[in-house]
Amino acid sequence: MSVKQDIIHICRINTKEIACRPPAFDRNQCLTDDKIINILLWGTPKSWQREMDCQGFDLLAKTLTEVVEFMECIKMSEDFDGDRKVAAVTKKGNNKKKASNGKGSSGAESSKHCMLHGNNNAHDTSECKTLMAQAKKLKGKTGANQKGKGGNKSWKNKAKDETIMT
Repeated sequence: MSVKQDIIHICRINTKEIACRPPAFDRNQCLTDDKIINILLWGTPKSWQREMDCQGFDLLAKTLTEVVEFMECIKMSEDFDGDRKVAAVTKKGNNKKKASNGKGSSGAESSKHCMLHGNNNAHDTSECKTLMAQAKKLKGKTGANQKGKGGNKSWKNKAKDETIMT
């Protein structure tokens, strides 16, 4: 839900529902703008709160409209950055690890992608222990990667023996 939808629902509850409830049954018991801003702040992600702190945005010194507009701007900038990061993941594949090593420690930049487990912070496809175990199991069953130590080696010996005797 967007911030605008949140504020619309909160204002509707504040004007239509709270005003009609006991004990006063009037608009004097409705929430003030400061309390509504606190409700919005409680529901915002931590990354948005950090962004507000970084930009020096004081919620309590602003009007409700200014707070909603600022939160919408943060949401739009996250959506814009999110689209760019998804495109980078699909372009680069497993080489994404090299691109993110020199950057800061924000969660989105250090995330990795595993073909089996999807986006995560733990490992990428080349480091996936589940895939490695499955590959090892498959190699063991077929006899591949045993470097010529398979069970059907006798035909080579027969061919050698025939060429030496004739």
